[in-house]
Amino acid sequence: MKLEIFDYLPYCQPCLACCKNENIYLSDFEKQFFGTKTQGENCHNLMEDGKCSIHSVRPVECRIFPLDLKNINGKVKWVLWNSCPATTEASSKFYEQEMSFHESYLTDEWITAYIKHHEENEPQKYSNMNFTVMRNYKENK
Repeated sequence: MKLEIFDYLPYCQPCLACCKNENIYLSDFEKQFFGTKTQGENCHNLMEDGKCSIHSVRPVECRIFPLDLKNINGKVKWVLWNSCPATTEASSKFYEQEMSFHESYLTDEWITAYIKHHEENEPQKYSNMNFTVMRNYKENK
């Protein structure tokens, strides 16, 4: 059952796991606005009622979730985290639209830094989490 506060997110479930990610990547530009967070700490923008205080201007990594970008065998791929309860609610068409939208503004520099950050800083607990490979980055361009 969805909570009313998540109605603006068509498929989001109120588990808040994405808001408790210990390893959010912030570009240098984003750090100017969002600061940094201590390892192991929940997002400081998560309010007591479970709402995000900066949802309309949240960091890029938060915007793309439950999609993600990973380097798999030397190719950048879109993946979908199976641990997110919302992934079973949305259609592949929805995710294709999301991937295409994000590809319209993501830069190669951001993607390179993002992937490097996660390869170097990924907590061990994420290494055994399941994901589905959706397609190559910019495959439809």
